[in-house]
Amino acid sequence: MMNKRMKDSRFLVIIAAGFMLIFFFCFPFAAGAEEHEAEFMPWSGYWWPFNNGGLSTGVGYRGHPAPLEKYELLENGTYPGALTEWYNERYYDPEAPDWYGLCGEWAMAACIEKYEILPSVEDGIVFRVGDKKGLLTMAHDNNYIERADGSRPEIFHYWLLNFIKDKGEAFVADLSTGGEVWCYPIYKYVMESTLSGNIESVSVIISHAKDNVPPDYMGTESRQEGYTYDIFLNATGEIIGGEWTGASVSYHPEKLLYPLEVRPACPYLDYEEVVRLARSRDDELEALGQVAQIAPGTYNLILLDGDDYKISCLPGNVISMGVEKLPGSSEDITCVVLDSNGHEVESLILDHQDQRVNFVIPH
Repeated sequence: MMNKRMKDSRFLVIIAAGFMLIFFFCFPFAAGAEEHEAEFMPWSGYWWPFNNGGLSTGVGYRGHPAPLEKYELLENGTYPGALTEWYNERYYDPEAPDWYGLCGEWAMAACIEKYEILPSVEDGIVFRVGDKKGLLTMAHDNNYIERADGSRPEIFHYWLLNFIKDKGEAFVADLSTGGEVWCYPIYKYVMESTLSGNIESVSVIISHAKDNVPPDYMGTESRQEGYTYDIFLNATGEIIGGEWTGASVSYHPEKLLYPLEVRPACPYLDYEEVVRLARSRDDELEALGQVAQIAPGTYNLILLDGDDYKISCLPGNVISMGVEKLPGSSEDITCVVLDSNGHEVESLILDHQDQRVNFVIPH
């Protein structure tokens, strides 16, 4: 049961297995819609379907070395090894239904790992955003989880208020009605309600991060879903049940999840090391504010801040440079090439995603 009056304190009483848990929270009434958002916006990521085993095979991503193989290469100096073998035995199944994957694990990682994820280089190994998000997703496959039945509108209502409004935390919900499971991190809602007798009619629009983005996507691509439901009250204003209304009768959330403790199932994956890798932000060739001397050759440089490189060339040498802006990059990228006297030779600005620019500069 839950105290109804939105201008009063609310509480939910759950009785299960002989235990009674009482949760108190405040929800001041305000005219019109009210909006609340988690303090951290979960990041969009890939759900790594089982039928291509991309974390070990690289299928659907960048081939070999795949994210787990890069981790093994960094830790053991070789790949594939016990980690990829463990993953293949547990998850990789070419015959798996198309919707089988790690959407729930990604959604929990996106809620818990509250930092920007950028590419970097470790011991000469390029860890791209997809590599890092893939490793983080794997690290959340055995979490200790709080669960609830989201198909009950009064419970879904309580989770929105308790987690997003009161705690400022996103939570995970299976938003697919039926046999398939599609989990997403919900981080925001806009809610309106009206009271008629002992029925509170609620209309809510929730926002969640999407998972149908390229693995290297940076940031959050959001989607909104709308639901309507009635909350039933007793004579004292306590919630005694609920009922979906309108289109929400056949389309509404199912299970609800909130990760309490991160516990990777794989014994060959160290969570603290995965977090360290995920937080790493730059390449190894230069320090912030310094110019890095590099020899002529081919480089795959990770440009994250103001990067400066100097190449010593002989007369007649040709420099070829290609620049790619990865999906999810929100800022323009400016590249300037200077000669040995500091005069500008060439410049370019990348102002939209997936643009590639190549130019040749005679020296």
